[in-house]
Formats: sequence, C-alpha cells, structure tokens
Amino acid sequence: MGDSDSKLQPFASQDEVSSSDIFMVQMLIERCLLLYMDREECVKAIAQHADVNPIVTRAVWNGLVKENGEFFSAYERHRADRHDVFASQALVAARAKLQCPNQRNENLRSGDPYK
Repeated sequence: MGDSDSKLQPFASQDEVSSSDIFMVQMLIERCLLLYMDREECVKAIAQHADVNPIVTRAVWNGLVKENGEFFSAYERHRADRHDVFASQALVAARAKLQCPNQRNENLRSGDPYK
C-alpha cells in the first residue's frame, strides 16, 4: 500500500466514499461550527441527522483541522470564551435571583411593593 492508500483507511468501514460524500460531510461540519459544536457533538449530530458513519465525519474533521489549523485554534478559543461568558451570565442571573426576594421584602417594609 502506498501513502495515498493509507489516507483512505479511515473509510474502510464504508463501501465507498466519494468526493461528493466528503464535500457533503464538510458542509455539515461547517453548519455544526456555526452552532459552536465541538468535534464529538458534531460527529453525533451528523450521525443522527444525516446517517453518516462517525469514522467518516472524524476523518473529514481531522482533514479540515490539518488544512486550517489556525482557524480551528481560534475557533476553540472562541468556544472557550463563549462558554466563560455564558457561565458568568448564569452566575449573575443566579445571584440576582437570590437577591430578589430580599429586595422585595425590604420594599414591602418600606410601604412600596412595586419599588
């Protein structure tokens, strides 16, 4: 087997994977990226909704990472930052929810329940 044959090995569980199949998986991965999914979330979604073998999706994902390493590094940083922002917002909301009953009780004592 030559080097070109070893690249096809991840597709061994499929009968045949065409270039149009690979392009379709690439487009589906791009949709997953728009939803800020990580690799495994993407693999599960594509397997469930498009009935694509996870081996194929992982191989295409790895190829995209190899070709666009800088993009995927920035993407992972953005996902981490986004996660931090949502976590901070959740903490602020939880804190506000905890403070709200105390504030309402103080407003009732002052005679203004709508304050």
